[in-house]
Amino acid sequence: MTAQVVHASMLELAAKEKPGRETTSAMLARRTVIGQAILKTVDKAMETAGGVGFFRETGLERLFRDVQASRYHPAPEKMQTRFTGRVLLGLDIDIDIDG
Repeated sequence: MTAQVVHASMLELAAKEKPGRETTSAMLARRTVIGQAILKTVDKAMETAGGVGFFRETGLERLFRDVQASRYHPAPEKMQTRFTGRVLLGLDIDIDIDG
């Protein structure tokens, strides 16, 4: 439910807002929330299925593996948080935000 609501918000944001640092920040923040939601969803599915969830035949194993990419693409959560913080504080965003 969280992922669905936030995804709808992303679509609305994309349709109404102009590209820019604030829009990018808002979009990345929403992407982070969706990533967290899908990770929790798949974790619950694996917990519910038990050991059988690790077998390829169930299809759950692939979902579990695929959603792990949300931790890193397009930006890891910590990088996104720093970026959003810099935008909100009016700081320069054209720096190495990993350092």
